[in-house]
Amino acid sequence: MLQEISRRKFMELTGAGALLLTSAGMMTGCCREYPTLFGEWIDMGDLRIRFSRAFYIQVPEDGTAFGCTVKIKAKDAAQTITLKKDDFTIVVNGTELKDYALNVQYGNNVPNEIQFTGDKDFLVYGYNADIKTNEQLNEIIKEFKMQATFQHNGKRVSAVTVEGEVFEGGS
Repeated sequence: MLQEISRRKFMELTGAGALLLTSAGMMTGCCREYPTLFGEWIDMGDLRIRFSRAFYIQVPEDGTAFGCTVKIKAKDAAQTITLKKDDFTIVVNGTELKDYALNVQYGNNVPNEIQFTGDKDFLVYGYNADIKTNEQLNEIIKEFKMQATFQHNGKRVSAVTVEGEVFEGGS
């Protein structure tokens, strides 16, 4: 059954909705706490970051490693950026990974922290020690969802994907 509403009531309801949307936007501020999609550039003020290419590989003694490629661009090419592996977290299907590693793509492993200027490509990955067999991995990747998060200068951003691939090739 349809119900008629007055023009005044309609304006009140749409005004309340607009106020709610505006206040929700103000609460998020300039920092994107909510996830974007892998492949999209995220503006963090002094730099831009893009998560892409989610991957996984079984490491018999450690479980399964899950990771992604990360591109970081400084807005000021002369600015020095300090990056630590602890700046990243990755959650796969609701489970946060452990023992993160940071690797300069097409370069060397980063022990704990790296400083650079300009642009840099990285691999960041962590381990789930409970996934040691192909059967366990196949269950995870059936409904794969990865969320990668980066925090820098008090800001935190995340990206999600539902696609992953077996890691092939060296770093």
